[in-house]
Amino acid sequence: MKNAAIFILAIVTHFSCLAQIAAGDIAFVGYNADNPDQFTIITTNYLEDGTQIYFSDAGWTGSALYASEGAIIWTVPTGGVPANTMVTFTGGTAGGFTIFGSGLLESGVSVSSGSITSSETTSSMAFSTNGDQIMAFTGSIASPTFIACVNFNGSWSWTGTNSAEQTQTPPGLTAGTNCLVISDRDNGKIDCLLLPDPATVSDYNNSAYWINNDATRYTLPPTLGTCEFLLPLELISFSGYNDGAKNVLTWATENEINVDKFQIERSSDGVNFSAIGEINATNQGEHGGVVYQFIDDDQLFEDMYYRLNIIDADLSFTYSDIIAINKQFENAVSIFPNPVNQSAIVHCDGINTNTILRIYTSTGEFVCEPEINTGGQNVITMNTNNLPHGLYLLQVFNNGKSTSILFIK
Repeated sequence: MKNAAIFILAIVTHFSCLAQIAAGDIAFVGYNADNPDQFTIITTNYLEDGTQIYFSDAGWTGSALYASEGAIIWTVPTGGVPANTMVTFTGGTAGGFTIFGSGLLESGVSVSSGSITSSETTSSMAFSTNGDQIMAFTGSIASPTFIACVNFNGSWSWTGTNSAEQTQTPPGLTAGTNCLVISDRDNGKIDCLLLPDPATVSDYNNSAYWINNDATRYTLPPTLGTCEFLLPLELISFSGYNDGAKNVLTWATENEINVDKFQIERSSDGVNFSAIGEINATNQGEHGGVVYQFIDDDQLFEDMYYRLNIIDADLSFTYSDIIAINKQFENAVSIFPNPVNQSAIVHCDGINTNTILRIYTSTGEFVCEPEINTGGQNVITMNTNNLPHGLYLLQVFNNGKSTSILFIK
């Protein structure tokens, strides 16, 4: 059994953690077909730097993208693009994005973040005022994986007649969930006064929250201030463990905006709490989350209770759930540094060649089994070089038990 376990471990060490983009990771929030062509997307998830996304006004025939329409390729800039960021694409001096016959970019084409290049198509990308669509996909024009779309032709169809302005629903997308269909109008945008707060991907793709017209281009991106497109702070986890002479508290947040500080409170009975310290908030949760740690080295009682008082910039506050730590409970797993860089050191009692590590997103989606190297008794070095920025759950399978810890990159 030992040899079999080592063989399995040797296989999983060849797995890598690579950035992926999925349907719904972006959504359209505005477009103008009246020249110059323009559209705005909002990111609903962090986009890794170097990620490439195609945009095209070609319709889906049911088996392929219509061959007589053009496309552009957007490359995410260095540092990536945080969730809840709007990016606006503007056509050139002739009104569209690419030139018929060459497929090259028109003069004056621009994007508010990252860069645009032409695709391998030789047709033009220019929106029709008789109804059109914008498709967003990864992969290639010959083999697209669709992640978002907006259809401003009023319906889904493909008759082959006037086909430049028609499309069937792209595979992998669902109207009203991660793809939008609205009536045939030249210009449209999200109405921030109608949009729920906080907004979800399906809200962006709900035509009830859009306004449109044939006469006047809208100012893009949609004006912030009437709709912030920001989610409230979310406390992903709050946990602690005893490490001999001290208790170690760890908590992770997402969407951390306008938070002033975290006040740590302690109790011997779980009822009467007093403040024992505080940590200033970073308000830098744009990559999916922030992890904090606080050490209490004043061990007064066998059982200690803790809670967080989360104080906003306007002095409003809210309490976390209460956690309890017993001195007899030893830490099951730890990771250093946290946030991680190119690699991280994982400590867990009894680590050996049978140990398996698995990484999940904070929402429970499996990411990979990372490359690992045993660094001595109870220590593993984990390769996180190719792991995208974000908040993750590391699960350690060791000696018939499973333990886990949150970390951030």
